[in-house]
Amino acid sequence: MSNPAIIPALVSEKKELASESTSAPLADSKRDQHSPLPIYSNSSPSSTQTSSTQPQRANNMGVQSQIQARGAGAARNRPFAVALTVAVALYFAFTVTTRLFDFSSFTSTSCHRQRGNDGAGAIVEKVGKLVPLEAHVMSKCPDTRACLRELVLPAMERVSSKVDFTLTYLGRPTENDGVDCMHGPTECMGNILELCAAHLYPEPRIYLGFVMCLSNDYKEIPNEALVKGCALEHAVDFEKLNEGVSTWASGRAAR
Repeated sequence: MSNPAIIPALVSEKKELASESTSAPLADSKRDQHSPLPIYSNSSPSSTQTSSTQPQRANNMGVQSQIQARGAGAARNRPFAVALTVAVALYFAFTVTTRLFDFSSFTSTSCHRQRGNDGAGAIVEKVGKLVPLEAHVMSKCPDTRACLRELVLPAMERVSSKVDFTLTYLGRPTENDGVDCMHGPTECMGNILELCAAHLYPEPRIYLGFVMCLSNDYKEIPNEALVKGCALEHAVDFEKLNEGVSTWASGRAAR
């Protein structure tokens, strides 16, 4: 049987241990309330640190926006720079080419340009076949005057170098190999005068001007004053013209 004095001692020890165990957490909690909070390296930043980093972020964003703006400006100016470079290159190439080659001697007919015996440049034009152009007229006909004035002369001014112009006179053959003219014998004489002028001066510019001069006063054909005046105006030798008419008349009489 146990000693009654030992049991109360054990009970008192257990109470002391229980009181100590309950008082220890309270003391630790009180000590924790008055002790400063521990600081760790991975703790969240304070408000002071956050406020200090905001201007830095703003500055970084401003720098980035400036860089982007400069890049956009450079991209916009790139086509202009390329075009300017190409223009300068073309100008340089053209300048060098014109210095190396002389283009001043080239004309629109350069494909026909040849060198003559003297070394000088000569234009060789290929003359094609002339187009025949024939006008049927009567020396004392008013329609002939209108035709020459409004059709033949304007056309010859434009294409005289491209046509073979001929005047043909109208008449009616007779039984004795003669010719009857619509406006009488004086018209036949006028026809002979104009044909002789064309034979003596084959250049249409000369004899056609003479014929036109006579046709302007066709009613006066073959008046000598009219014939002399037109011959003088168009550089036709009246004496040779008169001889031609006489030769024709003598040949006609010999038949």
